[in-house]
Amino acid sequence: MITYWCNYTGPINPQWLAENGSHWAGGRIDISGTGDMFGDSMSLPIMHGDDWNSFARWLHDISTDEVWTLDQLVGLYEEKHSPIRWFNQE
Repeated sequence: MITYWCNYTGPINPQWLAENGSHWAGGRIDISGTGDMFGDSMSLPIMHGDDWNSFARWLHDISTDEVWTLDQLVGLYEEKHSPIRWFNQE
């Protein structure tokens, strides 16, 4: 059984926060159950903090038979939740 959880890694740069606000979160998804001693991970781009919290709670309860991609996980999440508001620097 493959399980997932969000690991917050930022943004924590004071200048970035001053320019973009503090309501953002990004990091990685840690993956266990792969057979690798240290597990695996995938990048999780910056999204609105409220969406991060909701996605992280949801992801904690998800398990799969094989490792899913970020697009697969987000697609399943968005079937029953509002779309994630990703940070898009223009």
